[in-house]
Amino acid sequence: MRKSLYRLLACFLVLTPLACSAQPEAFVEGEHYREVRNVESGDDGKIRVTEVFWYGCPHCYQFEPIIKEWSSATADDVVFEQLPTAFGRPSGRVHLKAFYAADELDVQQEVHSAIFNAIHEQGRRPSSEQEMAGFFEQAGVAPEDFEKTFGSFTVENRVRRAEKRVSDFGVTSVPTVIVDGRWQVNAGAAGSYERLLEIVDFLINKARD
Repeated sequence: MRKSLYRLLACFLVLTPLACSAQPEAFVEGEHYREVRNVESGDDGKIRVTEVFWYGCPHCYQFEPIIKEWSSATADDVVFEQLPTAFGRPSGRVHLKAFYAADELDVQQEVHSAIFNAIHEQGRRPSSEQEMAGFFEQAGVAPEDFEKTFGSFTVENRVRRAEKRVSDFGVTSVPTVIVDGRWQVNAGAAGSYERLLEIVDFLINKARD
């Protein structure tokens, strides 16, 4: 009897790791996430998490505080960034210029929040340089500094770069999150914002392997 128990225990110990290794992944490529169109390689040893958003998107506005809270607690090997898009809308391109001009002038969070709030809380549709200037003035930027930066080659170049990255990734809806320049996941595929971030965490761990 005792020998039989030992044999059963031995079989259990041998088969347990095989059973564990046979477990399916928590999330499946093609169902929960997919590869980007063109992989973007990094050279800084960090895992880059990129949120692609559009200011006019109500889902992006709802996702904003959730992704910001998540990004505040990322590991040291993870870098979070936001990548604006307009999907070719002329008015949206003004928003892209405002996003990068604000970054150059170190008032990005103030301007970023002001544009989002104007659209989704106040029902406005700011789409001109003059309207953008008002957001910068509220953030304490002198009109001449705004005008010089908004129309600068640096900002224009960053806008073109952003548009190319979104196209290269193959993003067709927002909000979409790119992990390590290799995989993309969106709220539609995830089913919820919380689930989306669970998939992002899964992909970060996958990138570490």
